[in-house]
Amino acid sequence: CPICSNVPVRVQINETAKFQELVDQLIEKYQLIAPLICTQIDGKSKTLYMTSTKQMLELTKPHLRMTLQG
Repeated sequence: CPICSNVPVRVQINETAKFQELVDQLIEKYQLIAPLICTQIDGKSKTLYMTSTKQMLELTKPHLRMTLQG
């Protein structure tokens, strides 16, 4: 299952797109209800987006405005 596995899934999206566009694409494609999106940066896990609690949503919501371009 691409939702709960650790196997990377390739997604095509313009690098100038906002993170919100990627989240929307993943929600639609995998019919997600409460997405949790994490990444590894310098060997450390970082939560990019989480909606399961109001506190985490408020902490990660600003990421939605960022572009995917580094």
